[in-house]
Order: sequence, then C-alpha cells, then structure tokens
Amino acid sequence: MEQNVESALVSSTQEMTSVEPRVQYFQGDVRAVRLSFAYKIALGAVLVAMIALPLIYLGLIAFAAWGVYLYAVAGLKLFRVIHSSYIVLLLYVGPIVAGVILVCFMIKPIFSGFRFRQFGVPISHTDHPEFFRFLGQLCQLLGAPIPSRVDVQLGVNASAGFRAGFASLFGNDIMLRIGLPLVAGLNCREFAAVLSHELGHFRQRTAMRLRYVISSINGWFGRAVFERDELDDWIEEATNASGFTLFAFLLARIGIALTRGILWIFMICSHALNSFMCRQMEFDADACSLSVAGTEAVLRLHHKLRVLDFSEAEVFARLKGRVQPKMPDDLSAYIALMASQYSGELQGKVFRAANSYKSKWYDSHPSDAARNARAAQANLPGLIQDTRPATCLFGDFAVLSRKLTDLLYRSLGSRIRRGQIFHVEAQVEDAPETAEEEAAIKSFFGGLGPVMKPLLFGPEARLTIGSVSEKMDQMRQAKSILENANLLEIRESIKSTDVAFLQALQRQALLDAGLLHSEVDALVQPAAVLEQLTIEWNTLCEKVDPLEKAAQARIIVLLSFLRAPAIARVLDQAERLHDEVTELLHFSRGLSAAFPPLLTLRKHFAKAQALLPYRTQGCSELVDAALHMQAGEMAMLLDEIHKALGRLAYPFSHVRANLSVIEYAKAKEYDPDRVRMTCKEAESHLQMLFALYFKSLGRLIAVASLVERVLDQIEQPAALTTDRRTPPVVRIVRRTPS
Repeated sequence: MEQNVESALVSSTQEMTSVEPRVQYFQGDVRAVRLSFAYKIALGAVLVAMIALPLIYLGLIAFAAWGVYLYAVAGLKLFRVIHSSYIVLLLYVGPIVAGVILVCFMIKPIFSGFRFRQFGVPISHTDHPEFFRFLGQLCQLLGAPIPSRVDVQLGVNASAGFRAGFASLFGNDIMLRIGLPLVAGLNCREFAAVLSHELGHFRQRTAMRLRYVISSINGWFGRAVFERDELDDWIEEATNASGFTLFAFLLARIGIALTRGILWIFMICSHALNSFMCRQMEFDADACSLSVAGTEAVLRLHHKLRVLDFSEAEVFARLKGRVQPKMPDDLSAYIALMASQYSGELQGKVFRAANSYKSKWYDSHPSDAARNARAAQANLPGLIQDTRPATCLFGDFAVLSRKLTDLLYRSLGSRIRRGQIFHVEAQVEDAPETAEEEAAIKSFFGGLGPVMKPLLFGPEARLTIGSVSEKMDQMRQAKSILENANLLEIRESIKSTDVAFLQALQRQALLDAGLLHSEVDALVQPAAVLEQLTIEWNTLCEKVDPLEKAAQARIIVLLSFLRAPAIARVLDQAERLHDEVTELLHFSRGLSAAFPPLLTLRKHFAKAQALLPYRTQGCSELVDAALHMQAGEMAMLLDEIHKALGRLAYPFSHVRANLSVIEYAKAKEYDPDRVRMTCKEAESHLQMLFALYFKSLGRLIAVASLVERVLDQIEQPAALTTDRRTPPVVRIVRRTPS
C-alpha cells in the first residue's frame, strides 16, 4: 500500500525469522516452585485412597465369596431335611450359582486391560535434532528426567505418561506425546510453555505415580460399572429361560446390579479424589511453564489453545457431516490454518465461553479463569523470547505431518480415496503484499488510483459491444488525456494533502482531549488548517475527476475487446478471461459501495491512533471519553461497511471455501478491551479492503494490458469486427425475356 499515507496505517514489515539452530534458547534459571498446601493435602488423600480403595474392593470380593461359602455350608444342613428336589435346586443351588457368577463378575475388571490407545508415531533425534536439543535444554533447566520416547499425534493436546504402564512405574521410563496442531499453531515461546508444563509433570515423581495408580483403580471401577462383555450377554440370554435357570440368573442380575451401585459410589469417590489431585498437579505444572515462558506467553497460549480446540472440533464436524468430503493432506497444518483465519469476534466468543466456565468436582483440569488469574498474579517475564514458528524446531515439519495424516487415512481403510485429498497451502499473511499491483496501477494510469483517491467502478462500468472504430477512438482519446496531464505531480499533491489532513485531524483530536496545553500548540488551530486543506482537496478532486473518467473509459474499452472474435483468435483463453473480468467488475462495484464509509473510517482510525498512547498515562481525563467516542463512530462505520458489502464473495482463491469479503476483512486477533478491539477491527478492514482494491484493480489492469498488446499486433483494426465464418455471397441475376 501507499507507504506515506499516514503513520497510523504503516504496518511494520515482519522480519524474516531465521531457522538456523541456536546455541542457547533459555536465559536464566527457573525459580523454585513451592508445593501448595492443597497439593500436599491432595497427595495425602490420594495416597490413602490408593491403599483403601483396592482393599475395599478386594474386601467386597472376599465378602461375596465368603457369603456364598457360608450359604453353601449352612444351606446343606438346612435343605437336607427337605425331600423335594425342585425346592432344593431352586432355593439352594440357585443362590450358589448366582453368587459364583457375582464373584466372577467382580474379579473380571481386575484382569481387563485398558482399551483406549492414542494414534501416534515416535520421532527420533536423528531426524529432528533441533527439537531434541530444545527439549534437552528445557529438561536441564527444570531438573526433569529426559523422556525415553517422544510421540507425535494429530490431536490438539500434549501429555506425559509412563511408556510401558505399570512396568515403567518404578523407573524414569517416561514418554512425551505432542500434538502436531500445537506445533503448527504456536511459536517457540508458547511451545516452550506447553513442553515445560508436561515436563513439570515429570518432576512430580511421587504424585505422577500415585495419580497413575488411582486412575487405574478408577478405571477398574468404571469398567465394572459400565463395561459390557460376553458374560453380561450370557447372563441376559439366560434370564430368558424358565424354571431354575430363570431364578438363578435373575438372582445373579439383582446381585450384579446392587454391586454395580456400590462400585459406582466407589468410582465417584475415586474420580473426585483423582480430579482434585489432577487439578493441583496442573497448577504445579503451570508454575513451571510460567517460570519458563512468562505470564504474557502463557495467557496468550491459553487463548490459542481454546481457538485450536474449536478449530479441531469444527474441522472434524465438517468432514464428518459430508458424503465423501475433501480431506486435507496435512491435517495439523489445516487445523492451525483454520484457527488463524477465525475473526477476532469469533475468537472473543470462544474465549468468553471458556473463561466463564467454572471447574466442577469431576473436572481433571482447572478452569481457564483460575489458571489465567494465577498467571496474571505471578507476573513473570520468562526465560525465552523466541517468537519464531515452532515448526522451525523440526527437521521437515510438513513431511512429518503429511506422513502422519496419511497413516491416519490408511487406518480408516477404503473410506477415504485419493481423489478426496487436497493440498494444504502455507499460511497466508495477515497483511497481503500488493506492491506489484500498486506499481502496475501507477504505471498504467500514470499515477492515478492511490488508496486515498481510488479509481472506483460504478454500475455503468459494464462490458458492451459497439462500434469498434468508436471504441478505438475512445481509447485513444482517453490515453491522450492521461499522457498530456501532469499526473505524477497531481499524485504527489494528493498524497501530501492527505497526509497533512490526517495530521491535522490527529492534532484536533489531541486538542479536544485536552492534551495540547503549550502556547506553541495554541498558535496553530487545527480547525483552520482542516478548513484550508478541505478547500485544497476539493480543488484537486475537481482537477482529477475528468482524468479518472478517462482512465476508467480506457480500461473498460480494452476489456470490452475480449468479446471481439479477432482477439479471441490471437489471445488464448479469451473466454475464460472475459468471465474472470466480468466477475471482478461485479466485485469492484460491490467494493466501491463500501469505500465512502471506509475512507471515513480511515480518518477516525487516525484520531484513535493519536489518542491511544496517552490512554495509560493519565494525561487527561478526557482521553477515555474521546477514545470511546471514536470507537463508537468506528463501530457505526464498520456496520455501514458491512451493509454495503452484503454477501459479496471473496474473488480470489482461499483456504476457506465460500469466504465472504466481510469475514476476510475482520480482524484475526481478539482483545477484551472494547476500544482496542474496535481499533484492531478498523485497522484490519482498512488493510484488507485496501489490499483487495489493489489486487482486483491490478488483475483488471493485467488483462487490459494483455489486450492492448494484442491490439498493437493487429494491423487492421477493422478485422476486429470480422466474424470467424465468412458469410455466403448472394448474387442476383436479372434475366431478360427472350
């Protein structure tokens, strides 16, 4: 965009981040993390529960077996005097059979293993040496054991655990599992916060082992209460019989139901203790991530995680709800890319929903509000400031992620075909680069078309068929007008007047907010300057308006020649270009309707940018009022822009299908402060819509220049009217009578 339009709109270009390895990622030492009283209480309660619950469970089994034994011994003497074999079979053998089934049912969960397995693959230090160096430095910094295995998977999650289950319980055979969408969506500092959190769990040696055991016990209870297998099916089928079998198995089902009720109570107690312990462990691990990455990075991480979670859920819901959906070849990059394209408005809704949730007794993780409050209270700077994408830590992240995505699709069998898979492009930049289009516009129109005085197409700008000679005359006349005018000088006058006008607006805003007090400041009245600049601007507009009409006429005439048969014979894909131009002109007409409020928004944004630096300094009590007034004006202008744009579709290719211009223009960041969020929305709309103006007009100019070159190659302009088929010659012969 124009580099000296205004200082408020000049976006600093992002420096190219180096992907070369660094000697040391972390500077400083981690402060000692003290265990809280709640953590110690939870540790003691879980220790007691770990001992008590298995004993209670085994006691119940022993009690049931002992009851069956007593009944068998005592019943033998009681039923010996009864001579009816049917009664003995029903009242003596039936309860014993039911009791044996009940004891088998209670023993069964102990020998059943876990059914859930996460889909992941291990990575090695030979393929990703920089990541393992990063991880090693972090382990050394935190005093945590180095994981014996690192797995990557496709979920928005990271976890720490024992590699071989109970077999690894008494050693340091631990495993780290990392979700690749986290790597794709975070920078190195935020990724360090994730890893240090998981390594913080590694430091919780006793608690981690107690948690594993209590979780296993809780899993036993859960399987005993909810799991159904062949034994349950056999008992259910047996109750459909009659006589003795019905009675015995009915007693067994009643006993199982009562036992399940008791085990459900144990499961709830175990889960409550486990969840309480887990929440305290999460707080302790959060302290490690705060020490390493700092408060700012952790707060930003919590927000990004919620957006990534939402993106993952939306992506899978969209793919699940379609017949033969298009599947990305890089699932983790696609999830991160979709998350980066969510508007700040949507991110705000996700953030507020997550922040309003309060942890329940059964939640294994603390609420976002509690974690954010602790992070803000810590107020730590962190030991790493590396903001490069976390993908730079991996050897070839794209290859790794695509390979894992392919393995996932293969595991689904024949349900996904190769034709359904599409390639995921790299992430788009926040502010599109339009320098090439701007140079083409300046060259084609001789200097006309800057963003502060754009060349807009109204409803009258349509491709029509008419007299070729007349159109050629119009084009030559328009080109002559543009060549004879001193357009570069006019352009510089427009730019200088615009910059002076914006500076005067900012000065007026500072004066209204009571921020100009010195006598020197009072010498120049911004209102008088604005009045004089308005007169100069109107004079320039009167001079430029006929030149703009000539420029519009020139490009429309050139684009109209796409329908000429002679052009179609020389120019490849003329029909496709004609359709593209028609769509771009339709888009330009819609964009033109939004430009008047957009240019007004630009002025209010300049005022807000001048006032924002004084907001936290307490220089004037009027600053907040002035900023809220500007935010209100900008919000109304944004609504007006949205109404003008309507459902206008984004005209170029984009990773999001069916993207509207409004969604494209919205800010992709969220700020809870209303004034700052409105400023972000205004800045994003200005950048994105101005970029769309340059891109669409630049593309029209590219096609028009191509047509102009073809016209120069055609020697006879009259050939433009010649049809491809030669009409037949009809001769009329008048016969004379003989």
